[in-house]
Amino acid sequence: MKVVHMMRGGAPDKYAMWTDRSYQMINHDFTDLVDYTEEEVKAIDEKGEYIISADEGDIRHANSFIGTYDAIILPKTNLGRVIDYNEFIPKNSRIYQILQMDPIFKYAPFEVVSLDKLKQLIHQNDLGIDIAIKTCTGSGSRGVVLVTEDPEKLKLGGKYVSPTELEDSSIYRDFLKFVEKENCEIMIQELIPFREHQLKKVNIDFVIRDGRLIGYKWTETDPSAVFTNWNWGYHVNTDYTDRIMNHVVSVLKTNGIRDALMNFEAFTNYETETWLVEFNWRYSNSTFEGQAAAVDLISAYLNSDKFEMPKGRTKFSRYWQCGYYKDNKHFVTGK
Repeated sequence: MKVVHMMRGGAPDKYAMWTDRSYQMINHDFTDLVDYTEEEVKAIDEKGEYIISADEGDIRHANSFIGTYDAIILPKTNLGRVIDYNEFIPKNSRIYQILQMDPIFKYAPFEVVSLDKLKQLIHQNDLGIDIAIKTCTGSGSRGVVLVTEDPEKLKLGGKYVSPTELEDSSIYRDFLKFVEKENCEIMIQELIPFREHQLKKVNIDFVIRDGRLIGYKWTETDPSAVFTNWNWGYHVNTDYTDRIMNHVVSVLKTNGIRDALMNFEAFTNYETETWLVEFNWRYSNSTFEGQAAAVDLISAYLNSDKFEMPKGRTKFSRYWQCGYYKDNKHFVTGK
């Protein structure tokens, strides 16, 4: 039986995660790939075992290795090496610049500024509104501040803050600490017009093997959940989502990616436009949602087994485990 070493294995989405039992999962709490030397990774690789990482910082560590290792489940190039951190991970990297010009899969316009320039713009109240301030490094929500005057967006909480309160806000102070710790560039990007264009927030996990799309799990999230965690949502599988996914994989393949279990976040109207928020170049904490459809994305990666989520739009709940509402005979709905 194959063995998978799950990094950060004590997290709620991983600790007792459902699997299809085609492999054994060993959970390593408070552990990342950076805690392993190349010799330790090589030993795991030689045993035919795997390491699945949940941190993009591990990509930089993998770039320091001399050898190539099937054991590491992070996006890999045609040469079998983990993708180059600087080429893919920063939010102003080449792949994002390419997508700024893409007619199908949009990425909002942005500019890169220094920390001193950002502070000057904010102090002079010249930053603008309906913009996102982001660190260019892979950072998740830690490196994001959303600036708007829209009262409906401000009600959502999370990282939203009004321009008049920005300079003195705890959100901004925490952002500055993170920038100084990471010593990274900053980008100012137009907010995706999700409310004006009636766009839905979506979160997509997908598997690529040998440059082919093995399958994807497209989640339309609970609209009140602005960032990472949501309690319920819909799995969506339509001709439109198929077209977007085939296009995304084509773009990644053209840019040298051969194998991946990864994720992206976006907004879409399911008809004419899909706006990318960002790629997450690693295992996502939404991967386990495949349980509702008895789809194990890790198994699909290990065995190159094609999979498909249910057609249409299917509501699910994801409290520690994940299941469809329609499969709960005791659930009553007014619709």
